[in-house]
Amino acid sequence: MSKIARAKGQGPRPKAKGPRPRVKNPRPKLPLTYYPRYMQPAKKGLRRDQRPKRKKPLFPTVYPPVQPLDDRTKKYIRATIFRYSQLVLFHPWLFKMGTYLYPELTRGEQVPKTTSDWWNLDTIIQARKYLPPIYKLRLAFMKLLHHWRFKHLKIANTDDIVTMDPPKKPVYIVNWKSRTAHVFEASTLMRDITERLLHHDGVFEESAEPRNPFTNSPLTQAQMISLWNQISLYGIHTSTAFSAFRQARWNMQTFQTEYTAMLKLNALRKTMKNPDEYDYMDRMMDFIQYVYEAKSELCDVTLYKNAIRYKNGNSIVQGWQRLCTLYYESLILYTNNAERFKEINDRIFDRATVFMGRENELKFPVK
Repeated sequence: MSKIARAKGQGPRPKAKGPRPRVKNPRPKLPLTYYPRYMQPAKKGLRRDQRPKRKKPLFPTVYPPVQPLDDRTKKYIRATIFRYSQLVLFHPWLFKMGTYLYPELTRGEQVPKTTSDWWNLDTIIQARKYLPPIYKLRLAFMKLLHHWRFKHLKIANTDDIVTMDPPKKPVYIVNWKSRTAHVFEASTLMRDITERLLHHDGVFEESAEPRNPFTNSPLTQAQMISLWNQISLYGIHTSTAFSAFRQARWNMQTFQTEYTAMLKLNALRKTMKNPDEYDYMDRMMDFIQYVYEAKSELCDVTLYKNAIRYKNGNSIVQGWQRLCTLYYESLILYTNNAERFKEINDRIFDRATVFMGRENELKFPVK
């Protein structure tokens, strides 16, 4: 096109040189998140090197390992979460009694939504009304079955193993594997259990598990619970050791750990009441020699051994015995209380000084 036609306005408009004029309605700006990070303006505040660093934990968080689910739990989860709405959850009683209401649930089969009546809330409310009577009937039937099985057991003995008479307050130990039952007097069995729990070898505690006195076999947890219930029904007071064993959930290791002080005190007191035991002589001589060494005096070992063995009824020997028992008791009870132990120890040494001054009376007894 010629320059004359362009001058008359008959040709295309030439491109404008220079900046483009502003438009009245400019295009709206896009949000900052639309642009890449390097194009976004810097945030006002501290620089990256001035920001406080995040404190890392001293020890990493350790999560417990995920335990695999058993088939019964998987079936319960499938029946509760994936087949029903949250408003109508699957009740555990309903799972136990599912055979009476809907057999498909107990077999783990899929119940169609269209044909299932469980999506009707009225049906579920009506079914839940029948669950408690069915559950009570099931418990009553289990009690009846247990009574019938007990009546068909073979009674191994008729007389008590200690009194040799028919027990007036019978307590049964049942062995369901052999289908036999042993009967004992309640007081006899209570005494045997207590003696085994408090058994000791000298001053060292050695608790033994309860047993069947007739077969000498240890009792199971179910048998011990049954004995506790039978003895309590007769109104016989259970011993402290048997009550502590029950508090320990019938676990011997837990019983020995939690009641160590009680077992040690029982072993010490019973040993110090029997002068014929070797541990009695050993403890007495150790204590007497310890007192003499603390006082920096010479101890006549032969004199005290003969006095303990042949003159145990002497007032001096009885005094040494009381001090010896008190010293070892405080050693057991106040191991974590040094001040209290020192206070009792000072009193013991003050009393022992009196018996040390009467040592000649053991050589020449006063008539």
